[in-house]
Amino acid sequence: MKEIILLLLPCNPAARKGNYFAGRSWEVIRNIYKRARIDLRKVLFAAVDSIITFRDPVNDKETLGAIVLGTPIEMRRVANHDLHPAWEFFKKNNFENLRIHAYYVEIGLRRVFRNYKIKYLIAILNVRAYRLATYKALINIGDGDLPPNTFFFDCPDSPAWLFHCAKESIKLLRKCLLGEVRGGCIVTTSKIREYIRRVGRPRNIPEEFAYWRKNHKEILLENMDP
Repeated sequence: MKEIILLLLPCNPAARKGNYFAGRSWEVIRNIYKRARIDLRKVLFAAVDSIITFRDPVNDKETLGAIVLGTPIEMRRVANHDLHPAWEFFKKNNFENLRIHAYYVEIGLRRVFRNYKIKYLIAILNVRAYRLATYKALINIGDGDLPPNTFFFDCPDSPAWLFHCAKESIKLLRKCLLGEVRGGCIVTTSKIREYIRRVGRPRNIPEEFAYWRKNHKEILLENMDP
């Protein structure tokens, strides 16, 4: 089994077509990497998708979880369905839905780690509920810390930030392809830091999801060696 890099992104409305790559966000990101001449044969795209958690279209969430690989067979799991991941939905009843989603994201990640040789996981999630749920899942998998092969982007809540992180991740992705870095850290940029200084963090987030309050190692991409 060859080693691969798992790129974890938010799902998009093209889930309804059974093909995330037909959605603008995945198309843009794939083109960003193609222009940078990243060898995408070594990168496995995957989505965090709440359709699985809350609709379970093909009755497989207990075994496959809420991670959907970007392959034709896997993407059929969400075909003909769509669900907007509104933050208000996930924070209901003292964040009950966020905890439920984190549970199924964890099932999905454990399944992927078990069945594939994942050299690195790069998580770029601009959807708040997906980012926080995935963080909790990763912390559970890492027994209280981020797994050592994981790079978790501190990506703010908009498509523009998703694309910013994708562009800035090129240097990191190249190093991952060469096996030259150690993960287990939060990834950020100067632009993200300045934005967060101005707007602050989300309020009233339960401690288990608030990665910015933990003492994780952090990488500033501009400081990464070329």
